Amino acid sequence: MKKQILNAAKTVGIISAICLIISLLYWMFEAFNFGALGYILFYNPFISALVHSDFSHLTNNMLMLFLCLIPVINQEYKILQIVIVSSMLSFIYFPLLIFQVSLPVIGISMFAYFLLGRIVFSRKKYFWIALVLFLILLIGEATIINTDNSIAHLAHIIGAFFGSISIRFFPRLLGSIKTQ
Repeated sequence: MKKQILNAAKTVGIISAICLIISLLYWMFEAFNFGALGYILFYNPFISALVHSDFSHLTNNMLMLFLCLIPVINQEYKILQIVIVSSMLSFIYFPLLIFQVSLPVIGISMFAYFLLGRIVFSRKKYFWIALVLFLILLIGEATIINTDNSIAHLAHIIGAFFGSISIRFFPRLLGSIKTQ
């Protein structure tokens, strides 16, 4: 377990640094009113998961990411896999943004919910307890989709859904993208 925690901490530390650098660029563009450059970071599905609106948002997402990377089922996710899968999820979500069905996704929380879905559906012991708690969390997300104007709650549900089906249909495929 100690090795899993250290691996998760190392991965989250590197992802945190990447997110902080990209977020600082975004915050700088916003502060100096470079609107178009800020939008390129904010709405770009390749990197929108790495942009965070403020430091508390970044901290919360990194804590959730850290906790979701500790279980063995998610230990295979390293920096490259996190960026690739986060981008894939952002591309899946992108039409909802284009057609203004939901808010823009910034932050890595959609990927963290993806990992959470993988954890729940990989459980053998206490599966029903994990599933009930997971569904309560998702129902909470669903009930505030249209009431909160600052968080893309629908993205959390989409991330959880794809994480749940990834464990069933692609138990290792999405996590075993190898670096060359």
